[in-house]
Amino acid sequence: FPRAENSGGDLIRKGALKFLAQTGLDVWESDGRIEAAAMASDVTWLRKFLSDFKGFIIFNGGGNLGIYPDNGETRRLVIDAACASRGILVFPQSGIAAEPWLRDERVTVWARDANTLAMLKASGVQTDLVPDAALFLDKEMPKCEQGAGTFVIRRLPGRDQEYRTYPVDLERYPSGDPTYSDPLDSMIETIRPFRSIVSDRLHGSLISLMLRKRVAMLPGGYLKSKSFYLTWLRDTPGVRC
Repeated sequence: FPRAENSGGDLIRKGALKFLAQTGLDVWESDGRIEAAAMASDVTWLRKFLSDFKGFIIFNGGGNLGIYPDNGETRRLVIDAACASRGILVFPQSGIAAEPWLRDERVTVWARDANTLAMLKASGVQTDLVPDAALFLDKEMPKCEQGAGTFVIRRLPGRDQEYRTYPVDLERYPSGDPTYSDPLDSMIETIRPFRSIVSDRLHGSLISLMLRKRVAMLPGGYLKSKSFYLTWLRDTPGVRC
Protein backbone atom coordinates (compact mmCIF):
# COMPACT_ATOMS: atom_id res chain seq x y z
CA PHE A 1 0.00 0.00 0.00
CA PRO A 2 1.33 3.50 -0.77
CA ARG A 3 2.76 5.09 2.37
CA ALA A 4 1.20 8.44 1.44
CA GLU A 5 -2.34 7.08 1.68
CA ASN A 6 -4.88 8.79 3.91
CA SER A 7 -5.93 7.51 7.32
CA GLY A 8 -8.80 5.52 5.81
CA GLY A 9 -6.27 3.43 3.90
CA ASP A 10 -4.31 2.85 7.09
CA LEU A 11 -7.52 1.75 8.86
CA ILE A 12 -8.12 -0.78 6.06
CA ARG A 13 -4.55 -2.05 6.45
CA LYS A 14 -4.96 -2.56 10.21
CA GLY A 15 -8.22 -4.45 9.71
CA ALA A 16 -6.68 -6.59 6.98
CA LEU A 17 -3.63 -7.47 9.09
CA LYS A 18 -5.84 -8.39 12.05
CA PHE A 19 -7.92 -10.64 9.79
CA LEU A 20 -4.81 -12.28 8.31
CA ALA A 21 -3.34 -12.84 11.78
CA GLN A 22 -6.31 -15.07 12.57
CA THR A 23 -6.02 -17.19 9.42
CA GLY A 24 -2.93 -19.14 10.48
CA LEU A 25 -0.98 -17.87 7.48
CA ASP A 26 2.63 -16.76 7.96
CA VAL A 27 2.20 -13.11 6.93
CA TRP A 28 5.03 -10.74 6.00
CA GLU A 29 4.16 -7.07 5.51
CA SER A 30 6.13 -5.08 2.98
CA ASP A 31 8.43 -2.49 4.54
CA GLY A 32 7.76 -0.12 1.65
CA ARG A 33 10.50 -1.21 -0.76
CA ILE A 34 8.11 -3.05 -3.07
CA GLU A 35 5.74 -0.09 -3.31
CA ALA A 36 8.61 2.37 -3.78
CA ALA A 37 10.12 0.28 -6.57
CA ALA A 38 6.76 -0.02 -8.32
CA MET A 39 6.10 3.71 -8.08
CA ALA A 40 9.60 4.32 -9.53
CA SER A 41 8.90 1.75 -12.32
CA ASP A 42 11.98 -0.22 -11.22
CA VAL A 43 11.01 -3.43 -13.02
CA THR A 44 14.48 -4.98 -12.66
CA TRP A 45 14.43 -4.73 -8.85
CA LEU A 46 10.85 -6.00 -8.61
CA ARG A 47 11.56 -9.08 -10.71
CA LYS A 48 14.75 -9.87 -8.79
CA PHE A 49 12.89 -9.52 -5.49
CA LEU A 50 9.61 -11.29 -6.37
CA SER A 51 10.16 -13.68 -9.28
CA ASP A 52 11.02 -16.68 -7.04
CA PHE A 53 8.32 -16.03 -4.41
CA LYS A 54 5.83 -18.91 -4.46
CA GLY A 55 3.46 -17.74 -1.73
CA PHE A 56 0.43 -15.49 -1.91
CA ILE A 57 0.54 -11.80 -2.77
CA ILE A 58 -2.11 -9.67 -1.03
CA PHE A 59 -2.88 -6.06 -1.95
CA ASN A 60 -4.49 -3.58 0.42
CA GLY A 61 -8.12 -2.67 -0.21
CA GLY A 62 -9.68 0.73 -0.78
CA GLY A 63 -11.64 2.65 -3.36
CA ASN A 64 -9.27 3.21 -6.26
CA LEU A 65 -10.02 0.76 -9.09
CA GLY A 66 -9.99 2.76 -12.30
CA ILE A 67 -9.79 6.02 -10.30
CA TYR A 68 -6.20 6.53 -9.15
CA PRO A 69 -3.69 5.41 -11.85
CA ASP A 70 -0.71 5.09 -9.46
CA ASN A 71 -2.50 2.37 -7.45
CA GLY A 72 -3.32 0.48 -10.63
CA GLU A 73 0.23 0.76 -11.96
CA THR A 74 1.61 -0.60 -8.67
CA ARG A 75 -0.69 -3.62 -8.96
CA ARG A 76 0.31 -4.16 -12.60
CA LEU A 77 4.05 -4.17 -11.96
CA VAL A 78 3.87 -6.36 -8.84
CA ILE A 79 1.57 -8.91 -10.52
CA ASP A 80 3.93 -9.07 -13.50
CA ALA A 81 7.04 -9.47 -11.31
CA ALA A 82 5.50 -12.12 -9.01
CA CYS A 83 5.37 -14.68 -11.81
CA ALA A 84 5.77 -17.71 -9.48
CA SER A 85 3.13 -16.65 -6.94
CA ARG A 86 0.46 -19.30 -6.41
CA GLY A 87 -2.30 -16.74 -5.90
CA ILE A 88 -2.94 -13.00 -5.70
CA LEU A 89 -5.74 -11.40 -3.67
CA VAL A 90 -6.90 -7.79 -3.71
CA PHE A 91 -8.63 -6.97 -0.43
CA PRO A 92 -12.10 -5.33 -0.63
CA GLN A 93 -12.08 -2.60 -3.25
CA SER A 94 -14.55 -0.34 -5.01
CA GLY A 95 -14.10 1.52 -8.26
CA ILE A 96 -15.39 2.43 -11.69
CA ALA A 97 -13.27 0.30 -14.05
CA ALA A 98 -11.36 -2.99 -14.03
CA GLU A 99 -7.65 -2.99 -14.76
CA PRO A 100 -6.74 -5.48 -17.55
CA TRP A 101 -4.03 -7.18 -15.44
CA LEU A 102 -6.63 -8.18 -12.85
CA ARG A 103 -7.97 -10.74 -15.36
CA ASP A 104 -4.95 -12.94 -14.58
CA GLU A 105 -6.20 -16.41 -13.56
CA ARG A 106 -4.16 -16.18 -10.33
CA VAL A 107 -5.92 -12.98 -9.26
CA THR A 108 -9.09 -12.62 -7.18
CA VAL A 109 -10.49 -9.19 -6.32
CA TRP A 110 -12.84 -8.82 -3.38
CA ALA A 111 -15.51 -6.24 -4.24
CA ARG A 112 -16.80 -4.23 -1.29
CA ASP A 113 -20.10 -3.21 -2.91
CA ALA A 114 -22.60 -4.65 -5.40
CA ASN A 115 -21.84 -2.12 -8.16
CA THR A 116 -18.14 -2.97 -8.11
CA LEU A 117 -18.96 -6.69 -8.05
CA ALA A 118 -21.09 -6.35 -11.19
CA MET A 119 -18.42 -4.25 -12.93
CA LEU A 120 -15.66 -6.76 -12.18
CA LYS A 121 -17.77 -9.74 -13.27
CA ALA A 122 -18.66 -8.00 -16.53
CA SER A 123 -14.94 -7.37 -17.10
CA GLY A 124 -13.98 -11.03 -16.62
CA VAL A 125 -12.27 -10.60 -13.23
CA GLN A 126 -12.58 -13.32 -10.56
CA THR A 127 -14.40 -11.67 -7.67
CA ASP A 128 -16.41 -12.14 -4.48
CA LEU A 129 -18.48 -9.70 -2.39
CA VAL A 130 -16.73 -8.88 0.91
CA PRO A 131 -17.26 -5.80 3.17
CA ASP A 132 -14.56 -3.23 3.91
CA ALA A 133 -11.64 -4.66 5.89
CA ALA A 134 -11.78 -1.79 8.41
CA LEU A 135 -14.96 -3.31 9.87
CA PHE A 136 -12.86 -6.19 11.21
CA LEU A 137 -11.74 -3.73 13.91
CA ASP A 138 -15.26 -3.27 15.30
CA LYS A 139 -14.81 -5.43 18.39
CA GLU A 140 -11.80 -3.45 19.60
CA MET A 141 -13.24 0.00 18.92
CA PRO A 142 -14.63 1.92 21.92
CA LYS A 143 -18.40 2.30 22.05
CA CYS A 144 -19.42 5.88 22.80
CA GLU A 145 -22.99 6.22 21.59
CA GLN A 146 -23.72 9.23 23.78
CA GLY A 147 -22.89 12.78 22.79
CA ALA A 148 -24.47 16.02 21.65
CA GLY A 149 -24.74 17.87 18.38
CA THR A 150 -23.52 17.09 14.88
CA PHE A 151 -20.04 16.99 13.35
CA VAL A 152 -19.48 17.00 9.57
CA ILE A 153 -16.57 15.06 8.04
CA ARG A 154 -15.97 16.73 4.68
CA ARG A 155 -13.46 16.27 1.89
CA LEU A 156 -11.63 19.51 1.19
CA PRO A 157 -11.18 20.85 -2.36
CA GLY A 158 -7.87 20.05 -4.02
CA ARG A 159 -7.06 16.99 -1.94
CA ASP A 160 -8.47 14.21 -4.11
CA GLN A 161 -10.61 13.52 -7.15
CA GLU A 162 -13.72 12.61 -5.16
CA TYR A 163 -14.52 16.09 -3.84
CA ARG A 164 -18.00 17.37 -4.55
CA THR A 165 -20.43 19.96 -3.23
CA TYR A 166 -23.90 19.23 -1.86
CA PRO A 167 -27.18 21.16 -2.07
CA VAL A 168 -27.55 21.19 1.71
CA ASP A 169 -26.40 23.69 4.34
CA LEU A 170 -23.51 22.07 6.17
CA GLU A 171 -21.78 25.31 7.17
CA ARG A 172 -23.73 25.66 10.42
CA TYR A 173 -22.10 22.56 11.91
CA PRO A 174 -18.53 22.13 13.13
CA SER A 175 -16.59 20.27 10.42
CA GLY A 176 -13.21 18.92 9.43
CA ASP A 177 -11.50 16.05 7.60
CA PRO A 178 -9.91 13.95 10.37
CA THR A 179 -9.88 10.79 8.21
CA TYR A 180 -7.49 12.39 5.73
CA SER A 181 -4.33 12.40 7.82
CA ASP A 182 -5.13 11.96 11.54
CA PRO A 183 -4.17 8.76 13.39
CA LEU A 184 -7.05 6.59 14.59
CA ASP A 185 -6.87 7.75 18.23
CA SER A 186 -7.15 11.36 17.11
CA MET A 187 -10.11 10.58 14.84
CA ILE A 188 -11.93 8.87 17.70
CA GLU A 189 -11.35 11.84 20.01
CA THR A 190 -12.67 14.23 17.35
CA ILE A 191 -15.85 12.20 16.85
CA ARG A 192 -16.43 11.07 20.46
CA PRO A 193 -18.20 14.22 21.83
CA PHE A 194 -20.89 14.25 19.12
CA ARG A 195 -24.09 12.22 18.85
CA SER A 196 -24.48 12.50 15.07
CA ILE A 197 -21.96 12.43 12.23
CA VAL A 198 -22.47 13.54 8.63
CA SER A 199 -19.67 12.23 6.39
CA ASP A 200 -18.75 12.20 2.71
CA ARG A 201 -15.77 9.94 3.44
CA LEU A 202 -16.67 6.25 3.65
CA HIS A 203 -14.28 5.60 6.52
CA GLY A 204 -15.53 8.62 8.41
CA SER A 205 -18.92 6.89 8.30
CA LEU A 206 -17.56 3.45 9.19
CA ILE A 207 -15.49 4.68 12.14
CA SER A 208 -18.54 6.57 13.42
CA LEU A 209 -20.72 3.47 13.08
CA MET A 210 -18.15 1.36 14.94
CA LEU A 211 -18.33 3.95 17.72
CA ARG A 212 -22.15 3.58 17.52
CA LYS A 213 -22.87 7.15 16.49
CA ARG A 214 -25.86 8.11 14.34
CA VAL A 215 -24.57 8.57 10.81
CA ALA A 216 -25.71 10.33 7.65
CA MET A 217 -23.59 9.22 4.68
CA LEU A 218 -23.07 11.59 1.75
CA PRO A 219 -22.41 9.78 -1.55
CA GLY A 220 -19.09 11.32 -2.65
CA GLY A 221 -17.89 11.97 -6.17
CA TYR A 222 -17.96 8.32 -7.32
CA LEU A 223 -20.97 7.28 -5.22
CA LYS A 224 -18.98 4.49 -3.55
CA SER A 225 -20.39 5.38 -0.13
CA LYS A 226 -23.91 5.14 -1.51
CA SER A 227 -23.23 1.78 -3.13
CA PHE A 228 -21.64 0.48 0.09
CA TYR A 229 -24.68 1.66 2.04
CA LEU A 230 -27.12 -0.03 -0.35
CA THR A 231 -25.10 -3.26 -0.30
CA TRP A 232 -24.47 -3.63 3.43
CA LEU A 233 -26.13 -0.97 5.61
CA ARG A 234 -29.60 -0.13 4.31
CA ASP A 235 -31.28 -2.17 7.07
CA THR A 236 -28.88 -1.07 9.82
CA PRO A 237 -30.43 1.18 12.50
CA GLY A 238 -28.88 4.61 12.94
CA VAL A 239 -27.45 5.12 9.46
CA ARG A 240 -28.90 6.64 6.28
CA CYS A 241 -27.46 7.75 2.98
